[in-house]
Formats: sequence, structure tokens, C-alpha cells
Amino acid sequence: MKRVSGAAVLAVAAALALCGPAAYAAPAAAGDTQPLPGEAQTADAGPGGGSGTQAEPAQADGAQAEPARPDEAAAVSLSYSAHVSNIGWMGAVAGGETAGTTGRGLPLEALRLVLSDASTGEPLGADAISVEAHVAGIGWQPAVGNGGTAGTAGQARAVEALRVSLSCGLSERYTVWYRVHSAEFGWLGWARDGAEAVCSVK
Repeated sequence: MKRVSGAAVLAVAAALALCGPAAYAAPAAAGDTQPLPGEAQTADAGPGGGSGTQAEPAQADGAQAEPARPDEAAAVSLSYSAHVSNIGWMGAVAGGETAGTTGRGLPLEALRLVLSDASTGEPLGADAISVEAHVAGIGWQPAVGNGGTAGTAGQARAVEALRVSLSCGLSERYTVWYRVHSAEFGWLGWARDGAEAVCSVK
């Protein structure tokens, strides 16, 4: 597994965003120059650019979805919550907001992601999204599905890396972006669609 060089680092937070269509560039964080989800985005752009712009309709929870087409399924929204050392489960957030804490040295121990139908709020099937966590002292855990818990709760084991991917049908229309916060290095770069977002080194 690719690791960031340096001393041991605690995983303390994560942020996720869902964008469509799948080719859109990564969401922006504070200080980034890329547009935030919901702002005008390059229709054919991956990270690095493209041509033309297209405004995305915003979901109520801040997640973004491709404009509706008659032959496609309903738009979806992504929410997520974090289990943090000395705090426990925190409230769900969405749209690239931070799950967990920063600047407090409290490790992120688990994440729970819920992908829902944006119009009804009903969670999609268990296979809609897959989340894998690399946990201190354990390594990579088996993937969990929609609404499942990735990581551990109450075992004082930090999440060291994440991989998140969508089902085949959803991955054709959406890209899931995620990034992690390192106690030593701060916010690291965005990863997407099953790539590793690494936040700890040994």
C-alpha cells in the first residue's frame, strides 16, 4: 500500500462528495481553485480541465447529481457519519463536509456511508456503495455495503486508509470523491472511485 513518508500519523477526519457525471473534476476544499459541487463545472473535465460548462442542480443535503434524463434512474444523495475516539458516533454530514474532527488529535475509528434516493430519502440497496477501511493493528477489513460500518467502534483503533466505490450501474453516472485529514500533514488530496486515500504511516 502506498504510504506517505514521515512519522506515524493519526487519521482524524474524512470528507466525501458525490458528483455526476462520472468525468467531473474533484470537489474543492477551502482555498482550492476548482469549483465546488453545484457550481458551474466543466462537462468533459476530469482533474485538469476540459471545455464547456454545465451547472449542476444542488441536492438538499449538498450532494450533486447529474441532471435528470428520462431514461435514467432518480438522482441519489450521499450522507456519512464518523465514529471518533472519546466522542463516539457524530451526526451525519454530506456534500464534502467534514466527518470527524480536526486539530484535536482524536482518531477517526469508523465511517458509515448511506447512499439514498434523493427524491424519497430512502436508502438504496446494500450493494450501491462499497467501503473498505484499513484499521490500525488489523489491516484492510472486508468491504461493507450501503449503511454498513467500515472500521471499528470502541476498540481504540484508528482508520489509516479508505477505499470507496460505487456499484457498476451508479459508477457509470457518478463519481465518488473522498479525502482524509492527517494529524501531521493536514488535508491530503482527493481520491476517487476505489483509489486509496491514505492518512497514516508506520
